[in-house]
Amino acid sequence: MATSEEKPRSKNAQREQANARNRHRYATDPEYRAYKLAGARRSKRKANLKQRYGMSLKDYDERLAGQGGTCLICKRKFERPLCVDHCHETKEVRALLCLKCNLGAGYYEHNPVFLRNAADVMEDWLKRHPQLRSRKESK
Repeated sequence: MATSEEKPRSKNAQREQANARNRHRYATDPEYRAYKLAGARRSKRKANLKQRYGMSLKDYDERLAGQGGTCLICKRKFERPLCVDHCHETKEVRALLCLKCNLGAGYYEHNPVFLRNAADVMEDWLKRHPQLRSRKESK
């Protein structure tokens, strides 16, 4: 408690003391650090979704649930968040895709003709090598 001779602490000094406590806790408490990092990642993801695609985390989660929690192309589930595939001309979101499928679509210039041709080449290859089909289908 402050006596009449002591000056009351300034807000700045209080803030500095609180920051020092938080820095120490962050450096020494792994659970606190994980909690803070998770919050920062979620906050950054939220801002990124809104700025780049005009969607909220709720919109993303609803779209992901609508896709059954999987990539729309390969139908696999992933630990990491899926990429937001969007049209660069209209800025509209098309789907949530895994990194490989999103990059693949980009490499084919998002052209369905190129993608179908690539699928035809792979189908033809697997017809000539049926032993490979079971390995490809099990992934």
